[in-house]
Amino acid sequence: MKLSSNNGTSFTISQLKQCNELLNDCFERINEINNGTFKKSEDAIQFDYCTCPELSNEVDKINMIMKKITKVVYQE
Repeated sequence: MKLSSNNGTSFTISQLKQCNELLNDCFERINEINNGTFKKSEDAIQFDYCTCPELSNEVDKINMIMKKITKVVYQE
């Protein structure tokens, strides 16, 4: 299949690429915060589901959306 701007496929792939980049950036930043490498003057802090309900809520939302996308894309 060839991506097209007429049927939305090109736009969808473009948005998925942006999401991928943002999620990767978030992953790296979470690691930096947990390891204390986000800022040189900051100590490592526990930034995970135990300490930040907002973080776990957002990750849960992403997981739910990914399950829906996976079902459609892989025809499960």
